Amino acid sequence: MKKVFPLHILVTDLNHHVRNLLQRELAKAGHIIYTAGNRKEADEAISGKKPLDLIILDPELFEIFGESFFRTLNDKMAKTNVIIHAFSDVTPDISNDANIRFVEKNEKSIHSLIKIIQDYESFI
Repeated sequence: MKKVFPLHILVTDLNHHVRNLLQRELAKAGHIIYTAGNRKEADEAISGKKPLDLIILDPELFEIFGESFFRTLNDKMAKTNVIIHAFSDVTPDISNDANIRFVEKNEKSIHSLIKIIQDYESFI
């Protein structure tokens, strides 16, 4: 079954400027956006009742919040699509997981994110 737009997207980023930019641009594209900038907000969004189709994940959350955050994400959202939005020095091993994509964080990354989201049907 194909997902009907708008998508419910969780944007996690420690930098509030990045969160606000992604929220604004993705909402402008018609999606429903939730944001999380700390552990409490991320846990609430992942554990909550809101449907999530996609998570745009700042991997710095792992460093600050530790492995328990990753386990929570993995346990509760195993079937949710994730875009890891990080600087080029972060090269996650995602080759075996069709639900995870990587987008390098830079001044043009919003265009890459929007392209992946537009191609969402091929992402799932």
